[in-house]
Amino acid sequence: MKIKTPFLLLFIALVLFVSACGSEAKRPVDYPDTEWKCEDGNIAFSVNADGKVENASLANAKGETVKVSVVFSDIADKKVSFYSEDGKESYFSGSCTYGEDTFTVTVSDVYNSDFSHLPPRLVFTSK
Repeated sequence: MKIKTPFLLLFIALVLFVSACGSEAKRPVDYPDTEWKCEDGNIAFSVNADGKVENASLANAKGETVKVSVVFSDIADKKVSFYSEDGKESYFSGSCTYGEDTFTVTVSDVYNSDFSHLPPRLVFTSK
């Protein structure tokens, strides 16, 4: 009977470890061939088969659609930045919380007043 208890505890620990390994959060760029949309900020982009962001756009304060470039940092940094399409001007950035089919950006810095209308939290969902 004494041998069963340690074996059972070891088995439970192994099951918990294995189940936790597959549940790490991923950035949208880690999900190829997906589309992402945020209703609150009227922001949309897609991720191609190579994991690159393309067709990114958002609405500025005037309601005009602006093409943008979206850059995600390493997963550990949990940051995202939105730039002009040519990458020369920063629009805004924030920190991310990742899920499997959603991610949330907490806007921390707005560098261009055309995007100061954005809410402090942007929730993106995958289509």
